[in-house]
Amino acid sequence: MLNRLGSISGQTVGGALSTGFHGTGLNYAIFSNYISELEILMANGDIKVFNSNSDEFQAFLCSLGCLGILLNVTIQCEPAFKLEQIETSAKLEDVIF
Repeated sequence: MLNRLGSISGQTVGGALSTGFHGTGLNYAIFSNYISELEILMANGDIKVFNSNSDEFQAFLCSLGCLGILLNVTIQCEPAFKLEQIETSAKLEDVIF
């Protein structure tokens, strides 16, 4: 999930999912593309689980919380990894291709 930083400091998973939280640019899908299962408390008190294969699943994505309360969300994740950054000085003509 690269480039998934909200413009506000207090963001929840439910809030990000319910508001169409997005990344930057065409190469980064919206947050809901990484969700595989939702557990929802319905208005009648029932608790239901929807996975990405169900018709109802898409309705809950970007629903602004109008369809029920999100209890649990299963997010597709990648294993942690470390990056190394090396910075050096160079002349512009040496780095332009």
